[in-house]
Amino acid sequence: KKIIFPLQSLADISEVQVFASNNMSYVIQASSDGENYTDIAFHESAQTDNGYFRAILSAPVKASSIALYCRPNSNNQHEFTEVKVFGNGYKNINDNTVGEQDSFMYSGNWQYYWFDNNAYLKDNHYSNQVGDSCTLHFSGSKITLYGAKDKNHGMAKVLLDGEAKGVIDYYSPSRIDNVSVFETDGLTPGEHTLEIEVLETKNPLSSGNFVTIDHAVYIAK
Repeated sequence: KKIIFPLQSLADISEVQVFASNNMSYVIQASSDGENYTDIAFHESAQTDNGYFRAILSAPVKASSIALYCRPNSNNQHEFTEVKVFGNGYKNINDNTVGEQDSFMYSGNWQYYWFDNNAYLKDNHYSNQVGDSCTLHFSGSKITLYGAKDKNHGMAKVLLDGEAKGVIDYYSPSRIDNVSVFETDGLTPGEHTLEIEVLETKNPLSSGNFVTIDHAVYIAK
């Protein structure tokens, strides 16, 4: 069966991430016209230990749509959770990329965990200390921040260029990794600063105040 994912516009694709049932085999294909598809990567059943597959292409491929040509799993089902496509013009900054520009800066008692198999690049930063903050300086017009949600996770205040943009609720009844927790677009192309601060408040159902940083993706302009 072929499952097609149209893109918003024709783009140069450099990376595809698939979250799916681990006991499925599938071919990742790309098409520039929506009709003729070319194989760009292949995933074998049980090739990964968590259903997460990351295909980094040796050279960008021009595409207007991505397709997964797959065989069903042992339950005769096609189980896909999410497909993420990255191309030229996009930058993906991992939580452990630390510095002043296109990098994260941590203030306070943030901890680093590098054995989270379901996280992007299998690592993340976390803190439950009220007032701890994380800052990302980037140059672009849109940004998406990813983290983990869980039953003992709290809330974080979001600031963009010093302006309050709301609160992230990191609570979930069960753990979810590599999930989008904040996104904004329509920014004036140029230099921007995103800041996350751990709050004392939390979801009434949560048993803790943990806040996580996994990675961020932004359109570089």
